Amino acid sequence: MLPTPIYKNQKIFVGTIIVIRDITKQKKLEEQLKHLAYFDGLTNIYNRSYFLDKSSEQLKNAIQTKAPLSFILFDIDYFKKINDHYGHLIGDAAIRHVVSICKKELEHESIFGRYGGEEFVLCLPGKSISDAAKIAEKIRAAIELTPLNTNQELIFVTASFGVSDLNPYAKTLEVLLHESDQALYASKESGRNAVHLAFNGSYVGFDPMVTINK
Repeated sequence: MLPTPIYKNQKIFVGTIIVIRDITKQKKLEEQLKHLAYFDGLTNIYNRSYFLDKSSEQLKNAIQTKAPLSFILFDIDYFKKINDHYGHLIGDAAIRHVVSICKKELEHESIFGRYGGEEFVLCLPGKSISDAAKIAEKIRAAIELTPLNTNQELIFVTASFGVSDLNPYAKTLEVLLHESDQALYASKESGRNAVHLAFNGSYVGFDPMVTINK
């Protein structure tokens, strides 16, 4: 704010008034609102809306540069049973637990979001479907081997995964996520705690010992 001069008898300059306004609270509120617009409140990863925005940008860039791009969709197995048996507080803890494990396994470039409820989604710039499948398998194994400690008991959690990649038959965000969802469904149908890929028009289980050629 500009200083305001003070005059005596409207002629003699005697000083200046400077009004200082503390806007710390206002700025803090603005930052909080911005954070809520982009991040999920429970997990502190991207919310679905912002994830889709970020992924759209990556998809456009991948198409223009002909770079690989993959998506992973996954969710916690039998999550309703966890909620029903242990209560929603433990259910929330299970969601945060899975997110924490994922963060340890992901590279900085990965775009990680909560897709809804106990379902999560990853956009992996620069990663082929083979790379993404290995990442999904690594996360799957880490979740399986890392139980949730509630201070009263250990709860073993597993997750199912579906993987898709940018290709001539899947080159819109809607189709890519649909393909990931169908692959995830195949993992559920196979008995859960598995990784399936959208591969050449079908959904196949991932075997770390088999090389993927596409």
